[in-house]
Amino acid sequence: MPEDSISEDLTYVGKAPNVSSLRYAYDETVTELEAYFDLCRTSYDDRRNWWPGKSRDLRKHGADAFPWDGAADMESHVIDERVTKLVSIFVSAMKRANVRAFPVEATDISRSKVVSNFMKWMVSSGYIPRFHREMELGANYLLERGILITYVGWHREDRRFLQKLDIEQIAQLSPELAAMVMDGANDDEIVELLKTTFDGVTTKKAKKSLKELRKTGSTELPVVRRQIDAPEIKTLAPDGDFMFPPYVTDPQRAPYCFWRTYYTAQELENKVVTDGWDEDFVAHVIDKYKGVNIDSIERENEGRRSTSLTDNAYEANELIELVHGFQRLIDPEDGSEGIYETIFHKEFSGDDGQGIPAYAKFVVLNGYE
Repeated sequence: MPEDSISEDLTYVGKAPNVSSLRYAYDETVTELEAYFDLCRTSYDDRRNWWPGKSRDLRKHGADAFPWDGAADMESHVIDERVTKLVSIFVSAMKRANVRAFPVEATDISRSKVVSNFMKWMVSSGYIPRFHREMELGANYLLERGILITYVGWHREDRRFLQKLDIEQIAQLSPELAAMVMDGANDDEIVELLKTTFDGVTTKKAKKSLKELRKTGSTELPVVRRQIDAPEIKTLAPDGDFMFPPYVTDPQRAPYCFWRTYYTAQELENKVVTDGWDEDFVAHVIDKYKGVNIDSIERENEGRRSTSLTDNAYEANELIELVHGFQRLIDPEDGSEGIYETIFHKEFSGDDGQGIPAYAKFVVLNGYE
């Protein structure tokens, strides 16, 4: 792929993202960060006093064992002790912090008090799930790996539940549907209206529900409820979850960055309904790319393996790995700038033959979600 074409795709926005260019940028970023990944691995092992040749029984073994085979392999957790103490100080300071929203104008004074109380409630009440645990994890990453990265977003999740409904309850949802059922005519039209009103109802299920309504006056139908609608905060590991080019000194000015994460098939299906992800893309990645090796990202290149006790890769057969690509792009028509998000798979560039797009979603971020 010509470099000029890649550079243009990573600079200017089009009607659709060029996933091939995004995949190239992702692979290049991972490769260039290899030295940093090695530093993170060393920091991880040093903190936990793990080194090549160390055994789990804390004894020295082999011909080179000194002073004798089976002698105690003494250790002192100097690094971990200091990191743990500093993390405790950070978390304690955060819990004791006085969160306040300051007014900009005199008319904002009363409003600022309401906002301040609401922010305190969000942090202390559990409205933001796992807030304190994520902040503690972030403090560990900051002290151990040098960078703290926090993802702040909004999590919406809808779920279908079977609920027993009678004619009166159906009339509250769709008076037209209830009237048609009571009239006893136009069965084909009623079936289509049932499928439209209740998401997820098949033709077979709609016909069965219609018979039950006319016979008993009630039936079970799927009702969509918003199960989760709250802020979401996640701490991302800088050596595997979130990556930006190594030449970047200010992440706010990065031309692009990547968030690598994992989903279950159920979560992906829910994203289609809740967040508008492409249904064909989701079905394809579930069918073709289910199953990942959970391991440190730095080991993906050249098949390198660690010889220390941290070598604990394992398979997750029910997970699908996806990448969220965030790009700072310019509109060539008016020169406006925006942050665009593209959700893609690092091994899939689309299937023109079947019309499957190469991405689940492409959207300009509005700063609120």
